[in-house]
Amino acid sequence: MENYSVLERRGDHFEKWMAQPMTLQIDAPAARYLATGTVGLRLRVTRSDTKLKLSQNREPAVVELIVRHLEGEGAYSSEAFATEIRRANSVAP
Repeated sequence: MENYSVLERRGDHFEKWMAQPMTLQIDAPAARYLATGTVGLRLRVTRSDTKLKLSQNREPAVVELIVRHLEGEGAYSSEAFATEIRRANSVAP
């Protein structure tokens, strides 16, 4: 089942960065059964518009919490991203 293979590769790709990665192999029979209810599509990208989502519509306290998490440890830490969010929201370091 090609669709299952794609789902498995995508999941493994994104989970590998996590402290406790999850995989469809944890319960392969159940995952294969659920995958039968999904539809895979192949799309040819002809144009891409990129937008930075830097939490500009969030309350200052929420922005600060997001920045603290990005500056911390773990799979989602990113000092560069935290700096950009601070810049976009005029939040002092």
